[in-house]
Amino acid sequence: MYAFRMNRIIKIIDNNKWSNLYIEILNLKMVPSWKDDGTIDFNEVFPDLKKFHINDAIRNISINYSFNKDEQKTIEKMFFKYYGEMSEISHPTQANRSLYVMDRDKFDLEKQNKKIYRDSFSVNHGDNKVFPIFSTTMGTFKDVINLSELLLNQCLDKLIKFKVSIVAYEKSSKRKDDLIKAQPILNNLEQLSDKGLANNEIVDAIINMSYSKKP
Repeated sequence: MYAFRMNRIIKIIDNNKWSNLYIEILNLKMVPSWKDDGTIDFNEVFPDLKKFHINDAIRNISINYSFNKDEQKTIEKMFFKYYGEMSEISHPTQANRSLYVMDRDKFDLEKQNKKIYRDSFSVNHGDNKVFPIFSTTMGTFKDVINLSELLLNQCLDKLIKFKVSIVAYEKSSKRKDDLIKAQPILNNLEQLSDKGLANNEIVDAIINMSYSKKP
C-alpha cells in the first residue's frame, strides 16, 4: 500500500500537478471521523477524500514492476495469493492461531468441571499451514523495506528538482483558489478573522463547522 501511494505521488510530481499533490497528501492524513454530536461533513472539509483498497495497491505494483502483460499477470497472481493466505490467518477465522483456546481455559475453576468449546482450530493446521505462510511472507519484507526507501528517496529527489516550480505555485493566486476548492470550509477563514478572533479561536470555530451536526 505504501508503494502504491508513493507511486501516485511520484506521478503527480512528474506531471507538475501541485494542487493534486496537496490533495494526495491530505488523503494520506484524512480518515473518516466520528464524534458524539455528529460526523464530519466531508463535502465541506475535504470532498476529494478517497478510499483505497489493498487490491488497488496490488494491481498498481503489478503494473509498475513488470515488463509485459504476462509478467504483470504473474506478479499480480502471486501478490493476491500471498495476501489471501495472510488475510486468512490474520482475520478472526478458524485459521487464526490467536483464537486458539488454551487448555487451561477449558476448565471451570468454580464448578471444577470442563467447559465445552466448539472450536475447529487444529494445532497441526497451524504448524503445517499458518507458520509456513508467515515464513514465506517474512522473507519478502527485506525487499519491501528496500523498495520503500527507494521510493521515498525518489520522491524527495523529484521535489528538489521541481523546487522552483513548487515555490512559484505556492506564491501564486491559483494556490489560494485551489486550496479553497480542495477544502471549501476554509472559505470561512476571512470572515472569522474579521471578527477579531484569536488564532486558536478560529481553529476551534473551523473544527466546529466541520461537523454535519454542529456542537
